[in-house]
Amino acid sequence: MLNIGVLIVGGGPAGTAMALALAARGLTAAVLERSLYESERFGETLPPGAKPLLHRLGIWEAFQNDAHLPSPGIISSWGSEQPYENDFIFNPYGHGWHLDRTQFDRTLAASAEQAGAMVIRSARAQSCLRTTDAGWVVRYEFEGKVREITATFLIDATGRSAWLARQQGASRIVLDHLVGVIGFGECSEDGDQRTILEATPDGWWYSARLPNGKVVAAFMTDADLLPRGHDNLRRFWGERLRDAALTTALWSNPDDVGELRVTFSGTVRLDRIGGPGWLAVGDAAVAFDPLSSQGILKAMDSGLHAAAAVADLLQGNRNALASYSEWLEAEFAAYTKNYFHYYGQVSRWPDRIFWRRRSAAG
Repeated sequence: MLNIGVLIVGGGPAGTAMALALAARGLTAAVLERSLYESERFGETLPPGAKPLLHRLGIWEAFQNDAHLPSPGIISSWGSEQPYENDFIFNPYGHGWHLDRTQFDRTLAASAEQAGAMVIRSARAQSCLRTTDAGWVVRYEFEGKVREITATFLIDATGRSAWLARQQGASRIVLDHLVGVIGFGECSEDGDQRTILEATPDGWWYSARLPNGKVVAAFMTDADLLPRGHDNLRRFWGERLRDAALTTALWSNPDDVGELRVTFSGTVRLDRIGGPGWLAVGDAAVAFDPLSSQGILKAMDSGLHAAAAVADLLQGNRNALASYSEWLEAEFAAYTKNYFHYYGQVSRWPDRIFWRRRSAAG
C-alpha cells in the first residue's frame, strides 16, 4: 500500500498548484486525477495579474513555451449597448492570455511531478476512511482495480462538487443557480482577440478566441430558465446568440457549433472549509461567478495558501489552518462586494427575471 504525506483529490489548477508548492517545501504529495488531461476544458482566460503567480509556482517558462494566445484586453457591452473597452496596454504585467486549457492543466501536472509530487491519472476516488492513528485510507479505482493509499492529510480539490468535504459532513451553500451553456466552433479570421462580455435580456455571454483557431462561447443564465431537451437547448442557445452582436462576430459560422455542454457555474461555498486531517481548496472551498474572470487565478492562489498552511500545521503550528480560513473569508468578502457592484450596473431589462434576481439580491 502506497503511503503519502498529503493526498490531493482532484488534479485541476488548485490541486496541482498545491502539489507543486508542497513538493517545493520537501513534503511528499500525491494527486488523484480522474482524467488523462485529454478532453477539452472550459475556463480559458488568465488575466495579466497571473504572471507573478506563475513565477512563484516556477512554471513561467513552461507556460510561455505552451504558446497560449495573448489577450490584449476586454471588450464588454454591459451597462449599456455601447461597448466599453478595457485594454491591458497600461497594465504593469502586460497582456492576459486565452489558454489552451487542456495543455495548461497538463503543464501544471507535469511541473508538479518534476518538483517531486506524484500525479496518478485516470484515478477515481471511491472512499476515504479516517484511521485510529489520525491518518487516512483512501480507496480509488485505477486500471480496473480498486487500490488503497494512506495519507497523513487530505485535500479536497474536486471543484464545485466538493466530494471529499461532503464525505466529511460539510455542506455546500449555494448563493445562486447560474449555469453556463458552452459551445466551441471556428473563429472568424478577423475575430477580436480580446475577451468579450455581453449582457442580454436573459443572461450574459462570455466568449474568447482560443490558440487553435477555435472560439468558445458560454451563455450564462439560471438553470430554471433553460429549456429541456437537446434540440430545444440548441435552439435556445442560437436564439440568444443572435441577441449578442459582439459574440456573434467572433464566430466564422455561428450555426456551426459542436455539442453544447451545460455546467453549473454559480457562487458556492462550504459551511466549513476543513476539519481534522482535511482541507478544501479552489472551487471546492469557494467557487466564484465566471464574471469575475478570476477562477483559475484564485484556484492556484488558493493552492499556494493552503500548501503553506498545511506545511506549517504539520510542523506544529496549530493556528495555520485558521490563517488560511481568514484569507478565504477576506477573498470572499471582496468578491461579494464586486459581484453586487457589477451585476448592479445592468438595469436595461428590469422586468427580466435573470436580472431581477440579481438586483433583488443586491
